[in-house]
Amino acid sequence: MLYDNAQLVSLYCEAYQFKQDPLYKQIVCETLEFVSREMTSPEGAFYSALDADSEGEEGKYYVWTKDELKKYWGTTLNYFQNILM
Repeated sequence: MLYDNAQLVSLYCEAYQFKQDPLYKQIVCETLEFVSREMTSPEGAFYSALDADSEGEEGKYYVWTKDELKKYWGTTLNYFQNILM
């Protein structure tokens, strides 16, 4: 969503002003590049959101399976499961 990215940029800009961590600046630059590349029409207007429909399935590339989460998060996943479930 466009407004999520705008809030992310705003937050990390403020964080960078407070503490000049290069990671904060990198996140701002990469987010703005993403918005420019993926959420801007050829005429220069902004799209409000991206279509999550992929290969005929809504959210296919935006939703992780439990096995994928286990693979990447390992035992840390148990911590989050206890909090969220």
